[in-house]
Amino acid sequence: MWGADHLSILTARLVEEIEAAMAGDPVALEPDEYAGVAVPCNVELLASKVP
Repeated sequence: MWGADHLSILTARLVEEIEAAMAGDPVALEPDEYAGVAVPCNVELLASKVP
């Protein structure tokens, strides 16, 4: 089993990637190819429940 430390590191990394992709002028926000796929996946991972 993974410890809470590992999960907090993973969660922080996902949040940082989302923040970086969403930074800037919200009116002109247009994600690049990577962020357009990665951000929704990261949000889904953060929102999912661990059994």
